[in-house]
Amino acid sequence: MVEGGKPSRSKKGRVPKREEKVRSDGMITAEKTGSDVKDAMIGKDVDMVAQVVRDEGGGSGSGSSGSGSISNTIAGSIAQEQQVRLEQQQQKSNNEIGVNLVEVRSEDRKVLIGPARLTRFERARIVGARALQLSLGAPPLIQIPKDAIDPISIAEYELNSKALPISIRRILPDGHYQDIPIVWLMN
Repeated sequence: MVEGGKPSRSKKGRVPKREEKVRSDGMITAEKTGSDVKDAMIGKDVDMVAQVVRDEGGGSGSGSSGSGSISNTIAGSIAQEQQVRLEQQQQKSNNEIGVNLVEVRSEDRKVLIGPARLTRFERARIVGARALQLSLGAPPLIQIPKDAIDPISIAEYELNSKALPISIRRILPDGHYQDIPIVWLMN
């Protein structure tokens, strides 16, 4: 594209290279060459893909036979790139080590994994989850005190009164876990 006698620059600051070809029907077409076409084919610049197809005569109603092959080439290159990415993801996931979970059970209601109390992170997660349930219309599990006006304070009252039937799953890096009812963790 020429604006005012100077070639326009792309976003990266370089002038796209063009090459003119004479087709079998005598029509002269311009093609982008080099890394610009490669970038366009792998989906980095959608406008450039459209420009390449237009430059080849692939606009609507042109009736040219060359536009289909360009579009097929671009689609094929994009499909190959996606296939390579999929294979790389599969190789990455195959290299990861899978961990099988093994439950640790306590016969005398003893906490075997982690501290014997509810951590501040567990408390925040429980109160937040229960407040969300309450705000979406879940019925409260206790008589609502008069000073509790929002779902968070109602959830805190429910947690402090040990009315929530929730268990905490604590997982170790080796795959051992323990499901602990919160009544075991409340002092």
